[in-house]
This record gives sequence, C-alpha cells and structure tokens, in this order.
Amino acid sequence: MAVMTPRSTRTSATSPLIRRPFRINKAHSFRESFTKRYTRIGRVSKDVVDLIADAWARELPGVAGLELELSKRAARLSGLFTARVDAELDRLGLTKAEYEVLAVLRSAGEPYRLRPSDLAQRLLLSSGGTSNVLRRLEAAGLIAREADASDARSTWVRLSAKGITVAEEAVRAAVKA
Repeated sequence: MAVMTPRSTRTSATSPLIRRPFRINKAHSFRESFTKRYTRIGRVSKDVVDLIADAWARELPGVAGLELELSKRAARLSGLFTARVDAELDRLGLTKAEYEVLAVLRSAGEPYRLRPSDLAQRLLLSSGGTSNVLRRLEAAGLIAREADASDARSTWVRLSAKGITVAEEAVRAAVKA
C-alpha cells in the first residue's frame, strides 16, 4: 500500500488540525473503493452504467476506466434532465430550439433583443435553422423582427410582451423540472 502525505502536515500540539496521510490502495480502483465504501452504508446499488463498465472491464481489462464511467453517467444524467425539461416544454407547446431562443432573448435584458446572427452563435444553430425557429416564434406572436436603424442590411429580434411572459414561464418550468 502506497502512502501519500500532504506537503504541509500540521503536527503541532497547539494545532487543532492534525492531518492524516491519504492512503491509496493500488489494488483497487477509485470506483471499487467508492462502491465498497457506500455499499456498506446502503447507498449504492448497481445501475445501467455499472453494467456497461463491468462488461468492458471483463472484455478489455484496463481499457475502459473511470473516464468511460464518468462520461456515461454524465450522458445518462443529461438524458434524464432533458426528458423532464422536454415534457415541460411540450406542455407549453415549445420545442427545445424555440425555448432556447426565448431564454437567450430574455436573458439579454431589456429591451430583450439580439441580432439573428448573435442568436445563432449563442445557440450553435445554423443560420437556416435559426430562421426557421424565428419564423415559428414570430407566427406565434412571441417575437418581432425590427429593422436596424444603423444598418439597413441587419435586423433585430425582440421579445414581444407575450414572448416575455412565455419565456419566463418556460425558464421557470425548465428549472423546476
């Protein structure tokens, strides 16, 4: 068993803190140590990610480690969050892209407007995809497009009063979900 000690260890009799060395057992992975520790207190049970990690550990030992497990858990967690948020957005009659446009415009602060190119850049959407979303939101009365007085080639996208209300309701619903 290897023992790692911190660089500065307080051992003074007057010090209320006495640091113990952190022990690493090289025979066990972090995952095994974590699982053993929390299984004893009844907090960990096997899930789908454990089954995937166990299968790879059996098939290609040493290839798939903590990185695989963490990325699978992050993806699974993201999927679970997304499903709940999507259900709330569906209830409000919004797609994820429409919600994101409304949320970005609302977070821009008064007067709740941005250029379409800024929206596309912030949302990682193509200009065509952004145009389609803006067309749907405009038809629903949630945004308005305004000419840019300083540049005849450019327009602004602004939340309407109804759009502000829907954006705030959608953001609250998504956070609650």
